[in-house]
Amino acid sequence: MSYMFKQKFNISDLVDLQQKQLFVVVAEPITDLAALYKRYLSQSGFVVNHHSDAESLHAALGVLQPDVLLLSSQQYEKVNQVVAAVKKALEQNPKLYIITVGFDTPSDHLQQYMNAGIASHINRKTSRPNDVVDIIHTLFNQE
Repeated sequence: MSYMFKQKFNISDLVDLQQKQLFVVVAEPITDLAALYKRYLSQSGFVVNHHSDAESLHAALGVLQPDVLLLSSQQYEKVNQVVAAVKKALEQNPKLYIITVGFDTPSDHLQQYMNAGIASHINRKTSRPNDVVDIIHTLFNQE
């Protein structure tokens, strides 16, 4: 497994979240990968919603209020667009956990993502699609 992880949570929030079914929005432009993530997440008991374009994603985040956003860095052309998307999502929902996913993301880009407020980053080349389930369980302190 290869991913960066930064824990940020309150114990009282964990108690509430462990008692409800978690809602995950997958923002992935590559249809096959989105289906793969959706399958693994659904099999693990998460409610999953997919958005393949940035416009529908931002409109949906305010309405859906998910617990987790799985955000593909391929969704945007430049790192500053990813950072802006993370910040905008956190403005709409400050309790949202954001996990970015990408191929060979440079360390300076990862640092910008972390500074913007992501909870974790997954490198697709060195991890399995099911790793996202493990990360979400860790974020919410679930088995």
